[in-house]
Amino acid sequence: MDNDKHRSAERIIYENFVDRLFEGRGQIIAGMCLQVAVMAILYVETFNPIFFVFPVLAVALALMRLRQSRQFHAERAAISASGNKPDEAWYRDWEWRFTLTTVTAALNVGLFSSSGYLLAETEFVAVVAIVLVFASVPSIIARLYGSIRLAAMMMVSLFLPLTLGVFTVWDAPHLVMVALFVPFTLSAMSMIRDVRQTFVFAVRGSLEKRLLGKRLNDAVSNMSHGLLMLDDDGQVIVLNDPAKAIFGLSEKRDFAGRSLAAVMRYIRRYGSYDAGRLTALSDILSRLAKGEQSKASVLISGKQTLELSANPRPGGGAVLLIEDITEQVRMSRKLEKMRTTDPITGLLNRDGFFTAISKALASSSARTQHSIIVFDIDDFKRVNDSAGHFQGDRLLKAVGQASRKVLGANAKITRHGADEFIACVRRSRKSLEAVCRELRDGLSTTYTVGGEQFAITISVGGADLLRDDHDGTDANIHASLALTDAKSRGSRSFSVYDPSMNVSQLRRQLLKGALMNAVHAGEISPLYQPIVDAKSGRLVACEALARWQHDELGVVSAEEFIPLAEEMGVVTRISRHMLSKAMQDSAKWPDDITVSVNLSAKDFEDTALTDWLLNALGRQNFNPSRLEIEITETSLIRNEAFVSKQLKRMRDRGVRIALDDFGTGYSSFNYLHRLPLDRVKIDKSLLATTSKETSLLQLLERLAGLCAALGKGTTIEGVETAEQLELLRDMSDIGRLQGYLFGPALPADAIATIASAHGSPRAMPDETLPMAYAS
Repeated sequence: MDNDKHRSAERIIYENFVDRLFEGRGQIIAGMCLQVAVMAILYVETFNPIFFVFPVLAVALALMRLRQSRQFHAERAAISASGNKPDEAWYRDWEWRFTLTTVTAALNVGLFSSSGYLLAETEFVAVVAIVLVFASVPSIIARLYGSIRLAAMMMVSLFLPLTLGVFTVWDAPHLVMVALFVPFTLSAMSMIRDVRQTFVFAVRGSLEKRLLGKRLNDAVSNMSHGLLMLDDDGQVIVLNDPAKAIFGLSEKRDFAGRSLAAVMRYIRRYGSYDAGRLTALSDILSRLAKGEQSKASVLISGKQTLELSANPRPGGGAVLLIEDITEQVRMSRKLEKMRTTDPITGLLNRDGFFTAISKALASSSARTQHSIIVFDIDDFKRVNDSAGHFQGDRLLKAVGQASRKVLGANAKITRHGADEFIACVRRSRKSLEAVCRELRDGLSTTYTVGGEQFAITISVGGADLLRDDHDGTDANIHASLALTDAKSRGSRSFSVYDPSMNVSQLRRQLLKGALMNAVHAGEISPLYQPIVDAKSGRLVACEALARWQHDELGVVSAEEFIPLAEEMGVVTRISRHMLSKAMQDSAKWPDDITVSVNLSAKDFEDTALTDWLLNALGRQNFNPSRLEIEITETSLIRNEAFVSKQLKRMRDRGVRIALDDFGTGYSSFNYLHRLPLDRVKIDKSLLATTSKETSLLQLLERLAGLCAALGKGTTIEGVETAEQLELLRDMSDIGRLQGYLFGPALPADAIATIASAHGSPRAMPDETLPMAYAS
């Protein structure tokens, strides 16, 4: 590094030296005039023609040097204009040209002085001749320090002719004078070396300062932060390029020495910031500079945020760091949004939602009423199973966006999990029931996502949010209870929380805990409800109904525990147990009595139960034609094609298939010809209670006729009175009847007793029926 500095200093000294050789045209003319004047004096004193030659040569050489100077500057200007810099060879060439003319001019002076001293007729002429030589020495010291060689050549050219001339006299005084020339010349050369060394040190120091300054300037200019350095008078010492860029100032403008107020006026004039924000920025900068605060953030435009920090300088003043943190603020907001946003729907996530609830309650008045609404998509699993999770996520997003429109911009909404959403709404004059109804009706529609259409329904539960429920936990629980109540009443329902739901929920939790134990222990067993021939009243079949007798909860109906079993994922275990027990029990009955078993929608989600059933038929050596599988539309809605395939496998083995609760679903008629059905069980809701309900009677008769035309047997459910029985007997297409009129659900042994009587269960005396088994 030191060698590089040395070479750099030598190069600068040399180039500066050559440049200076061709400067000072006035000095050339002045020197020429002095030489000519002195030489003219000797010519006047002696009228010797030789003294006329010297001034002529002096003028000629001076004119030549002036011409060289013009050429030197012209060539350097041309090189600079081309975008280049003169190289060292160019400087060397011009140095030799200068050396040639200058040494010649020095030799002319030296010869003149020697001739004048030798030919002088008076002491005045001799002194003048010698003085001209010595008068030229300071010029050599001042101008030729850059080249010791050139300085030595100049000294030799001046003093050698004079020394030879004086030496020819050969007496003691002249020899002493010649001897004095030597130390003078050496002293002059030493002075030239000293001047050169001093200049070299100065150049090196300047280079180091320039290098240090450049490095400092580069460091300051390339800082990621803006830098504003102020002295104790508030004057700008440094305003680096990043700071200028932040404030929209030109990098070429130097603000050193200006006051902070002047810089702010310049920003106000040429920047793009409004006056109000600039005033705030100016106040903050002023407080930072005075040490009144050490750090501050300020928004200086709609999108630009600055962070400013100050450190006091030991000698007074301050160093202010200015950082544009716009991107950090944007990323921070983005991360905060990601932290509080559901990635699928773009709604709030759980943390963001409950934080928003707390803020909403804290900022609202005591009279403002908030409510929590929980809603989900009915049978959303069907969408994921049929269209895939990607489409399912799209549908969730569409529902989430639609809920924003229905509930309004002030509502806080989150996707709580899977397809469940929670909303916090601020109600004004609308009742909670009205809000829930609007949400259900607004979201229960057809959505088009990814080129597919999905017709969905929504179930809704709502509860009021009390002010002391700071995070909405209690209201969320209450709304969830209301949603559970709504879903228990079927799809597309809504419910508002009532305290009685706590009792239902408690029972539900108790049942879920006990149900798992009951499944493991095999406590769920079938009772069989008789099904009779409509014409003869003879027992022809039984439906196996699952019953659960709990020691503390009592008799639990299938309508209550089967949905829980589906939710808990144990319903298929119950179905297998019911099928196995039904086949074992019915094997003890007469061969012409069949048994039917209901299968849940969950049972058809894969082929496991179908495979098990077909294997069980073989293991138990059970006649498949004596087994009838009952399905509902719920089983079909999830995935009709898959379910139909499983039913066909069963039917191909001889198992009979019945469609249960026919007439309650909107698409039942389509299933009559699409599915492999043997029987249709018409729901009791279509059964007339009196002969006056002619429209229902006609509908029932025509439905039975339609089924008969399609080759499918019919069973009428819910026959409970003798009048209903009389109305049905007149209908020719009705095959079987089922209802409490023919007996409650009974144990397998009771069914065997009835079958052995070869008569209708109606004919049995009531006292023969074990009332403990009545449902």
